[in-house]
Amino acid sequence: MYFFILGHNFILSIGEIMSLVKKNFEIEEESKNVLILKCPVFDLNDFQKKLGGTIKLGEIKTCLPLTQFSKISPLIFSLLPLTAKKIYFGFSIYPIEETAPLKNFNQLIKDLSLKIKKDLKEKNISSRWVASKEPSLSSVVVKKNNLDKPEKGVEFVILVSKNKFYLGKTAAWQDFEKEKYFDFGRPSRPIKSGLLPPKLARLLINLSQVEKDEIILDPFCGSGTILSEAIGLGYKKIIGADINKKALNRTKENINWLTRQTKEKINFQLLLSDVQNISKKIPSSSIGAIITEPYLGPLKTPSSETKILYLISDLSHLYLNAFKEFRKILKPKAKVVIISPVFLLKNKKYFLPLKDKIKKQEWEIINPLKNSKKFNNVPLIYHQPDQKIWREILIFQKI
Repeated sequence: MYFFILGHNFILSIGEIMSLVKKNFEIEEESKNVLILKCPVFDLNDFQKKLGGTIKLGEIKTCLPLTQFSKISPLIFSLLPLTAKKIYFGFSIYPIEETAPLKNFNQLIKDLSLKIKKDLKEKNISSRWVASKEPSLSSVVVKKNNLDKPEKGVEFVILVSKNKFYLGKTAAWQDFEKEKYFDFGRPSRPIKSGLLPPKLARLLINLSQVEKDEIILDPFCGSGTILSEAIGLGYKKIIGADINKKALNRTKENINWLTRQTKEKINFQLLLSDVQNISKKIPSSSIGAIITEPYLGPLKTPSSETKILYLISDLSHLYLNAFKEFRKILKPKAKVVIISPVFLLKNKKYFLPLKDKIKKQEWEIINPLKNSKKFNNVPLIYHQPDQKIWREILIFQKI
C-alpha cells in the first residue's frame, strides 16, 4: 500500500493520482489530507517527480488499532539506517478523518522518539529527533534535516483514523527548490496575479493521460507555462498558439531558456493564430492532446450579476467555437483538458454552462474521479484563498 499527502486543492490531487495510476488500484482510504491506495509496486521517486498536486508520498508499513500504538517501536527501529554515523528521524501526523483522535498523539510521538533515541544510544549510535511546532514536517524541514537522504534519515508518517492508524515511511517529497528555480528563473515571467501556476499546469497535463510520443497543443499559450511543464514531463513534440504576438515571444524565450537548462532536444512550433481559426494552421487529426487555459475574463470579478452573465455569454461563445476547431485537429479519442472560470459574487458561484453544449458537438465528458468512493461527483476546482475567480477543470474526449 502507498500513501499520498495531498495539496490544498485535494480533489485535483486525487484526480491526478488516479489518472496516472490508471485502473490498476484499489482505494483503501481517501480524505482531504491523504489518499491510500493498494496497487502494484512502482518507482515512488519517479512518480513524485511527475505530480503537480501531491506534497509527499511513501509506503505503508503497517496498520494497527489505536490501542496498539506503543507496539510500533521495534518496527520503527528496523526501518532506520542503522549503518549511519548519525541517524536523523522525524514524525508527521495527518488525520484521515475530521473525527480522528489526535489530542494525545504529540505526547505519544515524544515518548516514542525518546525511546528510539535511548535504544540507539545503547548501540552507540548518535541520533537526532527532528521535531516541529506543527503536527507535520514540511518539505523544507525534511530536506534541511537530512530526512530525505535514505542513508542518513527517515520521515515516518502516522495517518490516524477514528479507530486505527497507519505507519508509513516517506519516499519522495515535492522538490520546492527545483520548482522555485524553474518558475522564478524563467526569463519572461509575467508578474501580474491570477496567472496559471506551474504546478497546476503539470497537473492538467497528467489529467490528459496523453502518451509521451504524441503532440501537445496549447492554443492559448501565453508565456508558455503548460508547454514548459510538458517538456519537464518528457514530452518532445509541442505546439503553442496565441492571438497575441508578444505572448508568443515570451513563450519562445522561456522554452529556449528551459531547453538550455535541461539539454533536451524538443520539436516545438509556435503559431500566431486565433483559436477560432486554428484548424487552418494545423493538419487535421494530428494532435494527441489539447491542454489549455483560455482567456478567463478580467482578473477582477464584475461588480454585478448582469455583468457576470454578459461575460459568461461572451466566453461561452469563444469556448464553443474553439471546440469546433479542436474536433478538426485532434486524433480520434484524444482529449481536451481546459480551464473554465468560476465567478464569485456575494457567496454565489457562476459557472460557464459548457458541458451539455459541448457534449452535443460529439464529445464525451471524462471524470478522473469516477473510481472515487467519496468524491466521484465533486467538480474539479482550483482556487487559492481570497481569489475572486476560481478555475474549473474540464476534460473532454473526442468521440
